[in-house]
Amino acid sequence: EVLVDALRSMGWRNSPCEPDVWYRDAGSYYEFICVFVDDLLIASKRNEDVHDDIKRLFTVKGGEFPSYYLGADLERVENPNTGKEILTMSCKTYLKNVIPRIEKKMQEVTGDAKLSRTKIL
Repeated sequence: EVLVDALRSMGWRNSPCEPDVWYRDAGSYYEFICVFVDDLLIASKRNEDVHDDIKRLFTVKGGEFPSYYLGADLERVENPNTGKEILTMSCKTYLKNVIPRIEKKMQEVTGDAKLSRTKIL
C-alpha cells in the first residue's frame, strides 16, 4: 500500500487490465512502471527522472538498464523503419537453459534428442 499511495501521489494510475502496470500521461507520450513485488521496471523517455522521483521516497538499488527482468531478456535496439531506439523482450536465456533439459528428457524417453539440431539465435 505504501508504494501504491506514493505512485498515485506522483500522478501514476494502475491499469484496469493489469494492476501491476502503472502509467501516466507525460504530455506527448505515456510513461510506464511495471511492478513485481519489490522490482520496478520503468519505461519512459525520462527513465532517470522517474527513478530519481522514486529514490526520493524509497531506498532503491539498481537504476541501470536491466538485461533481464522476470524471466525475459531485455535489449534496446534500433527500429530499422524509424531509426528510433525501441525496447525488445525475448526468452533467449530461458530457452538456452530449458532446451538442454528437454533434450535430456527426450533422450531418456525416446532415445533421440532431436532438439539438439535447433539453433537459437
